Amino acid sequence: MRYVLMPRTSVEKSDILYLAPLAAIFLIPQVHRMVLPSSFNELYTKGTWFKAGFLHTFTFLAMAFLLVNPPLGDIVAPQLADKWVLVQHEDDEFNFSKGMGSSGTLVWEVEQDSLLSGDIWLLFGLADNVKVDGATVLVGLSNNAGDVQLESDSEFWNDNMEIISNNTGNISNTASTSILMPHGDLDQDFAIQIGTDLAVGEHLITVTILEQGDPWENSRIYEWTLRVVEQLPDASAS
Repeated sequence: MRYVLMPRTSVEKSDILYLAPLAAIFLIPQVHRMVLPSSFNELYTKGTWFKAGFLHTFTFLAMAFLLVNPPLGDIVAPQLADKWVLVQHEDDEFNFSKGMGSSGTLVWEVEQDSLLSGDIWLLFGLADNVKVDGATVLVGLSNNAGDVQLESDSEFWNDNMEIISNNTGNISNTASTSILMPHGDLDQDFAIQIGTDLAVGEHLITVTILEQGDPWENSRIYEWTLRVVEQLPDASAS
């Protein structure tokens, strides 16, 4: 899974975590002179303090790497495993969006004066460096009709595993492994019905991930947009 060296928290927390321990580099010579007799201090040159500073820096980085990652710590929320995709399910037919996104916008064209008909599903997987199913995932949809909170439907993914895998690209011999869930069973799958017969316009999808980490609560927010647009009229037909 994915690991990080230092936490991505607020600016204030990040400054303290990075700068406070590293600032001790400048204290090493002063503390050393206070403890040792002056006759010994004369043996230490600028090169000695430079080496000591390097040793301190890399020792701090090594300890930070150990302390912020499992099993000793967990300071980042689960994240998108790879891509997200939209599916139109209508009359037992499945139509997948032309592209898959990691961020930003997906565009879906419909005919003139029509809707994006059928049930529209959002599919994605989450990955974490510990058990991903310990997080709370909140999905919201905002469009001209208002704001709504949506719930995941695990049955949709399970019932249509083969179709989803075939249309999102198998990357191994494991049936559950695809671009959406590249780590297989280590990732958690999500299928959310974002609406039925969506109107032309922008539909903002917000995915909020909350997790009680160690030592603080971890959070992450994704904002994706589905743009339903009408196809341009055929110039040759006019």
